Amino acid sequence: MHLKIYSSLPATLILIFCFCNAQAQTPLLGILSGKDGPGIFFDTAGREVFRSPSKYYFVSWQSDDYDQGQGKNDPNPHFMQFQQTPIVLKSDAIGFVFIDSKGRITDTLGYDYAAMGQFDGLFALARLNRGYRGVPRTVFLDKKGRQAFGGRVFYRAQAFANGQAAVQTDSPEGPWLILNEQGKTVFTFPNEIGKMIAQVHPLHDGLRQVTLRQPRGYNHEEFVYRYQYFNRDGVLQFELNTLFPEKEILDVADVFEDGTSSMVVASGDKDRCAEIIYFDTSGKVVYTNPCVLRTTEFRNGKAFVAIADSTGRVRTHILRRDGSTHPLLPDTLFAHDLAVDIAGGRYELVELRDETTDKFLPNLLDHHTGQFVRRSENPVAFAKTAEFGPYIQTQEYFSDDHYGENVLRHRETLQEVFRTPKNILTVFGNTVLLAAPSLNDQLAPNELAHLNGRLLWSTVKKDHFTLGIGEALRHPSAVRTLTLYDDIGIAGISMPNLELLHIRHVRAEELPRNVFSASPKLKMLALYDCRNLKKLPPIPTVQELTVQGARQISNLEAAIASAKNLKKLTWVDSATLDDAVLQRIKTANPELKIRFSALAYEIQVEEAAPPVKSKN
Repeated sequence: MHLKIYSSLPATLILIFCFCNAQAQTPLLGILSGKDGPGIFFDTAGREVFRSPSKYYFVSWQSDDYDQGQGKNDPNPHFMQFQQTPIVLKSDAIGFVFIDSKGRITDTLGYDYAAMGQFDGLFALARLNRGYRGVPRTVFLDKKGRQAFGGRVFYRAQAFANGQAAVQTDSPEGPWLILNEQGKTVFTFPNEIGKMIAQVHPLHDGLRQVTLRQPRGYNHEEFVYRYQYFNRDGVLQFELNTLFPEKEILDVADVFEDGTSSMVVASGDKDRCAEIIYFDTSGKVVYTNPCVLRTTEFRNGKAFVAIADSTGRVRTHILRRDGSTHPLLPDTLFAHDLAVDIAGGRYELVELRDETTDKFLPNLLDHHTGQFVRRSENPVAFAKTAEFGPYIQTQEYFSDDHYGENVLRHRETLQEVFRTPKNILTVFGNTVLLAAPSLNDQLAPNELAHLNGRLLWSTVKKDHFTLGIGEALRHPSAVRTLTLYDDIGIAGISMPNLELLHIRHVRAEELPRNVFSASPKLKMLALYDCRNLKKLPPIPTVQELTVQGARQISNLEAAIASAKNLKKLTWVDSATLDDAVLQRIKTANPELKIRFSALAYEIQVEEAAPPVKSKN
């Protein structure tokens, strides 16, 4: 649906809603590692599954319906989510190939086709190289690369959804059919509307929208549109133009969501607002308003409408499926990408009018407190929110800047990998794909990170790994910096060039000695949450040591005595060191600087130096 929304601002705002219906079988995330590099495929846990041969790139289907705005997607994206295998790839050398779930080429189709899409269910769409009098011709391919349904060729074809696909036979004047997955015709649209069909939308909530188009009189540059709804068996249920004969329909949602769809019709004040009508699968009106500034589709049982009253004040209302509404807040207008039920319904995204600039600024409302969430250190508001497990993605805008920084927030232990400015491209299972703005080449991805902060893949930080141990051990000589989120499996670490080691949760009573003897270049060691730690291992090469939460440790003095190169000790929220121990440590190493803190992660204050005596 290309939903036209009007506001008091000069520009007309357009929201495009995209509905996808894929059958999840073997979900994989593919990332191109470079211009000529291999494609790297990950599962939903962020584990690398396989790599495709170099110089292969991803392909996506481009619809023939350019006049409907459907043919503008990138045919060669930098990354894609694949819901099932085989995966279709292409290279300039040998053309299209099929890849199985282990990365093996199972079939080579070469250059028999001009374009191909990915598999959706049993079939993938493919466009023949040679069309009919310049008109593209499309076929369905099965997973063996064979043309399905006896090689039937179509003028236009739609991917299968809910076991059915719409196709147009032969030519632009050919009839539209609905096929099942056996290639049999379920029904044919009536002849009287066949030549007027502009678009057949997928079956959703038991109904399929068909858009009819015909010229307005003799002017072939202006068209009149009609919107009809057919059930699964091809029976016409209703037509919007017949149900609302007095309305000038501007646009209609493509499919039903939560049993509800909507249309925008012309209002009395066309330059400022539009009338919105929500209706159910029987055509019955659920809710209508003669003048709205912005609306959303139904999600999770509710939609949002922004309405201006007679005084010009904007009020956002929550619309329920039964047609009831209640105001969210006065003087609010919600943002474009409103996320419904963020963090279990705790948050709602709204835009508030700034009285000084007369502009709308995005804010995140906390329903539990009734207050808006703002960072205390600077005036930052929130927009484009989405919930990813325990995290919330926010795009934060500084009050004097138009640049939005994507971060993940609302978690006690947010990791550094998410704090620097990055574009969040997509979320796949428990992982998030990132792109650094400074390296942005049409949003080419450069990092894949787990939602708990582990960096799983990067084309930028070649020597920096914040990984699990298993992945880090695959690159032992390359690792200079290693951050672990527990001490499980730490005994297997052997990294000759390791210089910095952080362990976030030390649960053991003693760390294995071989880790440090196998790391002769280790200069910095930081141990956090050491609730059970009783002994430190010998750390002869360490120059900086940080220990937090070690209330049971008993051999600090002996460990420091073995650390001949130690220059700095940070002792945080750990066992008390009496004056005698401190004196012996300082005597043995006069150059050692010791910092203390009673609270974890508090800014450390260096041990106070003795006062300088006045000469007076």
